[in-house]
Amino acid sequence: MGPKTLRRAHAALPVSAVQNEYSMLWRGPEAVIIPLCQELGIGFVPWSPLGVGFLTGAIDAKTRFAPGDIRGVEPRFAPENLSHNLALLERVKRRP
Repeated sequence: MGPKTLRRAHAALPVSAVQNEYSMLWRGPEAVIIPLCQELGIGFVPWSPLGVGFLTGAIDAKTRFAPGDIRGVEPRFAPENLSHNLALLERVKRRP
């Protein structure tokens, strides 16, 4: 949800928590949503903190996703981007 939607919802009926994708791969909520949750006293629950399986090591260059799997249409998992992202993952794994 966007910030306007969250504000409207919270004004109509107090919201206790929201859930949004948030991981090392997708940190978008840091810019607006997390600060807004803090302002309104709303909890933030990260969805897919392991990058929809990417940070678990379960995905490699040969991985193909089943029809309907959201990862099949996300640019970060496209074959032309996956090799670059896997190289970044290797760097993360090597850090002490």
